[in-house]
Amino acid sequence: MGKTLFVGIDIGSDTNVVRILDDTGKDVCGFNVSNDLPGAERLVERIVNEAELIDADKVKIGMEATNLYWWHLSQALHEAPELSAFSAEIAVINSKVIDGFKNIYTDVVKTDAVDAWVIADCLRFGRVRPTPPPDMTYAPLQRLTRFRYHMVSNFAREKNRALNLYFKTIKTRFDPEDGNFFCFVKKLFGQEPENVWYSPL
Repeated sequence: MGKTLFVGIDIGSDTNVVRILDDTGKDVCGFNVSNDLPGAERLVERIVNEAELIDADKVKIGMEATNLYWWHLSQALHEAPELSAFSAEIAVINSKVIDGFKNIYTDVVKTDAVDAWVIADCLRFGRVRPTPPPDMTYAPLQRLTRFRYHMVSNFAREKNRALNLYFKTIKTRFDPEDGNFFCFVKKLFGQEPENVWYSPL
């Protein structure tokens, strides 16, 4: 049966912390690389070297889905021809999965190196599915539409909160029955109060 190299990467905005384990869970090595293209190239080079040293025929790489810091590294690893010889699998793992798996280790401290080791060990247990590379034909549009949805949702929430505060404040100072409240809203926004409430985002 062939050997497998397990690579855990703790993603950071500037630096990625890497831990590599073998089939038995023994530490092979640990190092840091920058979170940019030169860092990704150095990472691929180190993975290939370590895989050749232990005569591994398969490589599994895992990283936590931290904001969007993982995006470019995942793309670089998927596209690296050097890793194809080892049937490399790249998994972007939800942080809840990593946190849940880490709970079985009661005596570990919280450091980037330990987090990378936990990710590699989680891969070693074989319960993580590889993440297919995104289709770059649609990936930019997907990111833009998700970001727009996020912005609209936030804007709607903040608008509702502002209007609630506004109406609560005004109602304590004006009597809606004498028309002052509605005149104030119309003067402030240039339209009827109900139009302010139902105006499009």
